[in-house]
Parts: sequence; structure tokens; C-alpha cells
Amino acid sequence: GDVYKRQYKFYTAMHSYRPEIILIGGYGYIENWVALIYSLVNRVPLILWTGAGEQTTISHSYGRRSLKRLFVRNIDVAVTYGSNATKYLIKLGMDPSRINQAVNVSNVDFFKKSLAEYGNSEEMNSNVKGLSKPILVFVGRLEILKGVNLLIEQLKLIPQDKYYCYFIG
Repeated sequence: GDVYKRQYKFYTAMHSYRPEIILIGGYGYIENWVALIYSLVNRVPLILWTGAGEQTTISHSYGRRSLKRLFVRNIDVAVTYGSNATKYLIKLGMDPSRINQAVNVSNVDFFKKSLAEYGNSEEMNSNVKGLSKPILVFVGRLEILKGVNLLIEQLKLIPQDKYYCYFIG
């Protein structure tokens, strides 16, 4: 009951704002689907902003993939922030001419290659030579969704003089 009430309230709030364009950041939440329905019913252009690629998607089940295909076929334009997201939308059935690829901030292959090269470099070896404790590095958005809070909670259990930890986000 409450879920339907919240979604109805969300839909009516959107209707009261009468948007000329809707920009959403993904298709994994029910609110995105409500926005899609609103867009279709009211003929309001819908723009999808996404960085999700096939490698980073949580579920590859037939059901979820089918729902994603249905979703991307009904949006007007997509803006991706990575080549993997562009490839994934195309694989899901989106017309490539409706995809605008922005700066490639989530190139997994590039990250893996850079990490492998730097991890074995003289510069890296000179930076860690003589360190008596491990180095931990968190790279990601500094928010609960990415689990940074879980890392911090676990680090609290270890004496701070036993490790170095860097946060990049």
C-alpha cells in the first residue's frame, strides 16, 4: 500500500511541475519507471544519463535485461559517461544515433591497464619501498551507496598505526 501511495504522490508531484524535459539517472529504481510512464503519457522528452555498462550491472538475468530493453526503447535520448555504457545501451537495443557519449570517466579497461602498468613501475616501487605497513586505497564516490562507510567502520577496528589509507573520490 505505502509503496503505491509514494509512487502516486511522486507522479502527481511531477504532474504539478509540468516539466518540459525529464532527465533521469538510470533505470534501476521504481521512480525512474514512474518518470518513464509520465513521459510517455504526457509526451514529455525523457533523457537518460547513465554510466552503467555490462561489466558494472548487478543482474544479468533474462527478466531484468528484458525490462532494461523495454526501458531504453522508450527513452528519447541517452547521455553516457563512458564507452562501456554506450556499448551496453546499444546491446540493449537503443539506436546509436540517440546516444551522446560524454567524457569517458568509467573506462574499466583503461583503469585495469593503468593499474597494472603503474603497479609494476619503478615509481610505484620507490613510493612503497621501506614502508612497514600496507597501503589501502579507496577510489570511488564518497557515499554510502559505494560502501565507503563500511570500509571506515572496518578500519576503526584496526589500530591506525598499522596501515596507510587514502581516499580518492
